[in-house]
Amino acid sequence: MKKQIYALSHLERMLNFPYRLNAIGWMPDHTYIHNQNRIRRIFVCLSFNCRGKTVTEVDGERVHSSGKDHLSILWPGTLLQTIRSGVHDEIFFEYDAGYTDAFRRLGLKPLKSIRFTASVETIINDIRHELDSLYRPGTVDRLDQLAIRLFTELTIEQESVSEERHTTNLKIHDIASYFASHFQEKIVLDDLLRRYGFSRRTFYREWNRLYKTSPVHFLLEQRMKLAAELLSRSNGSLTEIAAHCGFSDLVYFHQRFRMCFGCSPLCYRRQNKNGFSL
Repeated sequence: MKKQIYALSHLERMLNFPYRLNAIGWMPDHTYIHNQNRIRRIFVCLSFNCRGKTVTEVDGERVHSSGKDHLSILWPGTLLQTIRSGVHDEIFFEYDAGYTDAFRRLGLKPLKSIRFTASVETIINDIRHELDSLYRPGTVDRLDQLAIRLFTELTIEQESVSEERHTTNLKIHDIASYFASHFQEKIVLDDLLRRYGFSRRTFYREWNRLYKTSPVHFLLEQRMKLAAELLSRSNGSLTEIAAHCGFSDLVYFHQRFRMCFGCSPLCYRRQNKNGFSL
């Protein structure tokens, strides 16, 4: 579909739908330069296929775009100044300023990242179909409702993603807690991941998003902390301490300890031994 703005406010409605569109803009390869523009109406803008990141002053505050597909809302009274422009595809929906309070009560809000699910794609295709027959009775009524359905679907999808992300984060933190409380034992990672519903690939991706250290190093840190404590506070042999901390190979224990503390376990014990023994 070519670039076009469809004026709708003058078209007769058959229904008294509470949110009536003034216009829909279909804007492929869109670039707009704001020069201290004061917004007079409500614009709900669906931006996608972004090429280049933009910088815009919104009411005097610089806003850097993420380059992701997103939903933005320009409320009446907003002052815009373009600092750096970019190209993107856009569908915008224009409403009278009088709908501001109603839209806020509805919960309409910007979405920094959106996904084009099958439901979203279907609604957009329906909008395109209706725009091709704009002057048929009932078409503009359907467009009024399709626009709200689109905003609703995008918002619901975003909320479901947020809930899914929260659940995933909790699972990763639970696995970290399991590592911290069972590091002295042999941990079979595949069994643990199966319990939480992760593949290895998904687990490592989600773990690295939350933690700066790898799972292996996380476990080693727990084991090294306990080893250092036992060396300074107990009379146990190195073999006993290594086994107690989850190491079956004494040579490997020596290597990891030296890498962590810069000295051998015996040297650490001499330097840090206190008077209290376990």
